[in-house]
Amino acid sequence: MDHVLSIVDGFKATGAVVAACRLELFDLLGARSQTAAELAEGQGWNQDNTERISNAMVALGLLKKIQGKYTVSESGCFLKKEGEVSVWTYATSLDRFQKGLSNISEEVKTGKHQSDAYPKHVVVHKVDDKATKTEQKEETKPASSLSVFDRYKMYDGTARPHARALVTKFDLSSYQKVVDLGGGTGVLSWEVSRVYPNLQVTLFEVPPVIELVKEHFIPHNETLNVSLVAGDFFVDDIPEGDLYILAKVVHDWSTEQAKTLLQKISNKLKSGGGLLLMEKCMSEDKSGPVSAHVWDLMVMAGNAGRIRSGGEYTDMLMSAGFTTVTIAKSQEPCPYDIMYAVKG
Repeated sequence: MDHVLSIVDGFKATGAVVAACRLELFDLLGARSQTAAELAEGQGWNQDNTERISNAMVALGLLKKIQGKYTVSESGCFLKKEGEVSVWTYATSLDRFQKGLSNISEEVKTGKHQSDAYPKHVVVHKVDDKATKTEQKEETKPASSLSVFDRYKMYDGTARPHARALVTKFDLSSYQKVVDLGGGTGVLSWEVSRVYPNLQVTLFEVPPVIELVKEHFIPHNETLNVSLVAGDFFVDDIPEGDLYILAKVVHDWSTEQAKTLLQKISNKLKSGGGLLLMEKCMSEDKSGPVSAHVWDLMVMAGNAGRIRSGGEYTDMLMSAGFTTVTIAKSQEPCPYDIMYAVKG
């Protein structure tokens, strides 16, 4: 019973953390340690309730309490709104996932999203797509909606801690031109350029996202060898490269679409060319890990994609012309599996 209740009650801890983030509790206590009374007085909050939520964060390991004063723990630093590496936007946007969770049972019955041409979070950026107009109308609703900027800030915050692990797991120094396909804010492109400054790196994204990157996400005070190219990797010719990166991209697409994309990349590569995939993989017998299966249900409720096993990815890569596939299983600080495929 305890195991079942711990699963069912998990939403309560999540709700408490989301509330603390919306109060910007971690920013306030990151600036200086404070008692509950000091914090409540400074913010005009109820003192008793301020102490209760602060104590809850201590119990969760996100705050520390030392001689009556609260301060942010190492883990809590990732929940600062203005943190260099932050999941604040993701945490405060969890309401938008509730609809997806509520759709899971209906999707099991009907399978209506299995024929979706594009994932919902992708069509909003396809400016000529009819679905875009519907999605943009949804964006005007205040409840559980995110602006395009906030979405990509959320993606950036959750990807940043894993960027170094992805680009250093395998030695990429022998390559010359790296293309980050569907690379969002460019967090991986920038990191490749930092680690391998001699490589030419191209971030390839749809036009609205490229404009967003130019306006908000280009790193300051750094000289990085990264070019920005706009396009759709299903519709347009993709840039030339001898190494391609697909990070948390393939799971959004149906198996047929994924095979089409992998084949397109393989056709661009010469013998010895490579592809890096970053995905959360299921075990071969589909018995775990839990995080992969929960994510798979979220994907199922919204589009035709799926979370796959390493063996399934290997089969798709081999059928596209890659002859060597090496899988580095997830480990801290990167919770994703990193697959390195080389064309024969």
